[in-house]
Amino acid sequence: MQFSANVKLQRVHHGAKMTLQEDKLGYSPEEAAAVMGSGRTNIFRAIKNGSLKARKFGRRTVILRDDLKAFLETLPEKKVA
Repeated sequence: MQFSANVKLQRVHHGAKMTLQEDKLGYSPEEAAAVMGSGRTNIFRAIKNGSLKARKFGRRTVILRDDLKAFLETLPEKKVA
C-alpha cells in the first residue's frame, strides 16, 4: 500500500496505524480502518448500515475526513468503572 508522505504510517502485525490528517481530504476504507484501529469489515458494515458516509469515484470508495470524524464522534463513550 502506498500513502502520501505526510501520513504517519506504522506497520503493526497485519494492519497499519495512522493518524487523522487535517491536510488529507479523503481516505480509502483501508486507510479509514487504520485511522480507527479497526478492520475493513467494520468500515464496510458502517457504510452499509448508513452510519458512515462514503462516496464512489469510479470503482474506488472514498470516505471524506469530515465524514469519518463525524462517524467517530457518534460512537458511544467508554464509561470508566
